[in-house]
Amino acid sequence: MFGISELISLVISIFFILPVIVLLREIGYLFAAMLLGAKNPRITLGTCPACSR
Repeated sequence: MFGISELISLVISIFFILPVIVLLREIGYLFAAMLLGAKNPRITLGTCPACSR
């Protein structure tokens, strides 16, 4: 089974490493949009207004 060290490693991965990877991916999308000439490139945190109704 899993030991305490694997559990700690999993928690670190979920709460620290995964958000950093997602942020880097979003910055890559923003950079690509600016490079390709998008009119209004931006990063939105959270859900869209239509989804929160």
